[in-house]
Amino acid sequence: MLHGLFGRKSDAAVTNSEPSRESRFIEAFLDCECEYIPANTDPDEVLRRFDVAEVYCRNNGMCPVLVAVDDILAEAFFENAGIPLPEGDSIPPGDMERITKYRNELIASYSPANAEAVILAGEQRAAELLKDRQFKKILWESKVIEFDDNNKCMEAFRDIQTRKTRELLLAKIPVSEPWQVAAWLPMGGWNGCPSPEDMLAMAKRWYDRYGAVICCVTYDEMEFHVARLPSTREEALALAKEHFYFCEDRLTQYGGHYNLATLVEGLLRSRYWYFWWD
Repeated sequence: MLHGLFGRKSDAAVTNSEPSRESRFIEAFLDCECEYIPANTDPDEVLRRFDVAEVYCRNNGMCPVLVAVDDILAEAFFENAGIPLPEGDSIPPGDMERITKYRNELIASYSPANAEAVILAGEQRAAELLKDRQFKKILWESKVIEFDDNNKCMEAFRDIQTRKTRELLLAKIPVSEPWQVAAWLPMGGWNGCPSPEDMLAMAKRWYDRYGAVICCVTYDEMEFHVARLPSTREEALALAKEHFYFCEDRLTQYGGHYNLATLVEGLLRSRYWYFWWD
């Protein structure tokens, strides 16, 4: 698990309207057009600005993504790219070249075999968990649990406890294919969070099938906006299992208030997919 390079708690509120040091490093790492959004900005204003950026990006070969500024996320970006953490206030030019090379090589190395491996490992993990009668009864086989979370809009840009807007960058990422956004945001590779290679492979799989595109990331959360919903309950069930294989916490971190059937219902009607790794 990453611990943060700037010596502050990862979810601490940032109240200064000026970009933090972490924000400057993440923006430099992304090396693309970014719009700074201070912490505690009204959530409706954040979504309005995202909508405006979406139109702009559509007309200019880009994809908009809300990136929650965080020291742990900044550290993950640099570590996954194999780049030393900056000692000063800027990234040396040579390191920027290495970041670009890493990103291009990650895209070039895409293989559907990575997605297949994620699913196979998930199936094997699920088979083990299903030996637990409580898991099987409560999370896998029980009926839909009533819930009012229809995922009508993005949520991860808000702190899960305070519900206030985090410090954000609205990144406008120049990609030839929207699924490639994952290569610009190399989070993961710790605990149960998939590696950047696996993230990219699943992003490609879901983009091809559902038009799913990453729209928001934090150091331990990722959201997709979905253009096409599953057309049948059987398809939604298969997709729900893929979500579980990709992110076990999708089901297991809700204290019995969420289960596979509930996830299926959400996938049949929601345009947003939310993943969180503990």
